[in-house]
Amino acid sequence: MNISIIGGGNIAHALVACMKRDYYDKLFVLTSKPFPSGFISTSVLSNVSSKGKIDIVTSSPEEIIPYSDLIIFTVPAHIRKDYIKRISPYVREGTLLGSFPGVAGFNEEIERYLGKNVNIFASQRVPYIARIVERGKTVTVNKKNTMLVAIKKEKEKVKLLLERLLGIKILLLDSFLEVNLTNSNPLLHSARLYDIILNNRINLDTYFYREWTLDASHFLLKMDEEFMNMVAFLKLKITPLTKHYQVKNEIELTKKIRSIQAFKDILIPKIKIGDAWYINPQSRYFREDIKVSMKYILNYAEKLDIDLPTIRNIYLFLIKEISRSG
Repeated sequence: MNISIIGGGNIAHALVACMKRDYYDKLFVLTSKPFPSGFISTSVLSNVSSKGKIDIVTSSPEEIIPYSDLIIFTVPAHIRKDYIKRISPYVREGTLLGSFPGVAGFNEEIERYLGKNVNIFASQRVPYIARIVERGKTVTVNKKNTMLVAIKKEKEKVKLLLERLLGIKILLLDSFLEVNLTNSNPLLHSARLYDIILNNRINLDTYFYREWTLDASHFLLKMDEEFMNMVAFLKLKITPLTKHYQVKNEIELTKKIRSIQAFKDILIPKIKIGDAWYINPQSRYFREDIKVSMKYILNYAEKLDIDLPTIRNIYLFLIKEISRSG
């Protein structure tokens, strides 16, 4: 079996380093910014040190996609559709396609451009917390113990394949809607961005998570409450954030987020325009989490005639901020 990874970021590097070579033959990477092929290793934050070899790194899908049995997307949701369109002429019949994660309609995009007979899978969250140390060479990885995944066909077969490749227990979801609607990054990142901009914290705070505030926790839990009301209406298998983080209130949530070791060095994505600092409108937080994933949640709620006032107000505030800062 040959595997193609779409994307050259943190999760792509982690997959190269951590996937079990016993279960595949060749490993390819498709990225807009190719790096030298060879070995990528994990560094000290990893639970178990490991090393993986890439056979081909390319920006040309025709070099690898026709020879791929499994294709895994790791690119942000706002550019995922473009990659699907690029690879679509080269995907062989019977190829399995998946996305880590698959939020905001990965399954819908695949069916739109590749048809409804393609077998697909998508996860609610990523399998690793990962950060590139040196591009093409080293990545820090904290591996999750379990991962929630929706699978279209041959569920047990695909589940076993993913467990063998990743070394992670796979828990099956009932539908792709439980992936498309997520209270992870779209709510987490928007709560913090809203707090930073509303309270003019850009010049005061440096770190996105390490200096997380009670206000950010308040906004996050308020949005999650609205989100979980929609989840209850739809009877979906999605965990509220208090349970996910194992906290009871805003104070405990603030302490929890501040203490996550893997996130401690992540900076606020900011740019200077004239004499003023702004959140960078080109950051993945805005382009993927707000403009794609948060919008997907609101659009779906509108179809159901469910009102999400806090989520909607924060979304509109942040969209206005994107326009103001460029």
